[in-house]
Amino acid sequence: FLSANSQKTSFPSKAGDVIYKDTDWDNPDRPNFKKWCTAVIKLEEAGIDLYSTWIELCREIGVSPWMSMRMNDAHRVNDTNDPMHSSFYKNNLEFRRAMYRDQNGEDRQMNYLIKEDRDYHFNILKEYFEKIYFDGIELDWMRFGNHFPVGYEDTGRKALNQLMKNTRALADEFEKLRGQKIEIAARVPVKPETAFDMGMDGVGWALAGYVDCLVPSPFWHTSQEDIPVERWKRQVAGTGCKIAPCLEICLRQYAFPKCKNEIQMNNMETIRGAAISFIDRGADAVYLFNYMDEQRFAYDNTTYHEIVTETGDYNEMVKNRRRFILTFNDRRPDGT
Repeated sequence: FLSANSQKTSFPSKAGDVIYKDTDWDNPDRPNFKKWCTAVIKLEEAGIDLYSTWIELCREIGVSPWMSMRMNDAHRVNDTNDPMHSSFYKNNLEFRRAMYRDQNGEDRQMNYLIKEDRDYHFNILKEYFEKIYFDGIELDWMRFGNHFPVGYEDTGRKALNQLMKNTRALADEFEKLRGQKIEIAARVPVKPETAFDMGMDGVGWALAGYVDCLVPSPFWHTSQEDIPVERWKRQVAGTGCKIAPCLEICLRQYAFPKCKNEIQMNNMETIRGAAISFIDRGADAVYLFNYMDEQRFAYDNTTYHEIVTETGDYNEMVKNRRRFILTFNDRRPDGT
């Protein structure tokens, strides 16, 4: 899975903003952001299409290339003027989901009840199809997971159902143009009923034929070790939809504020424990999220190689030590 956007894109965009657009990207106080922008600019100047290059390399080594689009990114939204924010986001404060109370970052996510918001994101999604020759695309509804004002999830569910239907139609259109199947995946909350209650009807999408894979996922605070894979499998039975439960890199036993914001991480032993459980419960695959190779605070080079080569290989994992950690559900409807 290759991700090409947060609020802004990492490729030239007409529908949205490329990452360096209309921003002070040369700010020495944000060295990583500066490196991000500089890399995109240099690649453009050199005429290098980064995602097409990566996709060609994936195919050469027998890896199926997928893209992932973040559908409602809310990084750094506590600062309205942060350079990561798109002009659409900054210029439309009234499109946010809960500005009437503005208690936390989730309140500043975009409101998918608003047609302009849905159209904006769908037009960026179209650019993914037009610019990048992938095998499949994931709609990441867990970045950041709250898409509607509190109490409007039932109405919002209808809006997301239509958007997913339109996405399937878009994929069908490009299948004909390219002469190959294009699959669709979606990241959704860990439980079928939680996903439904938050307006993300993953089971309904599978039954309607909109998705080929569902990725039940925690948000970020912790991995959820007890994802009910068997319930997902039972409810999508007969659709051909795969279930790939997600292992987040963070591993906390308590919710905020009890955990005091200390960042704890999965290691190979806890990854094995969760992954073996998922597979025993019927998972078609194990999905890793936030396991980026530059995160030296989380693991060294040897451990990272172990993670990406061993996770999902049941026969290899059961040979080695594993741990099973009790965690909690970190994303559910407001008020529950």
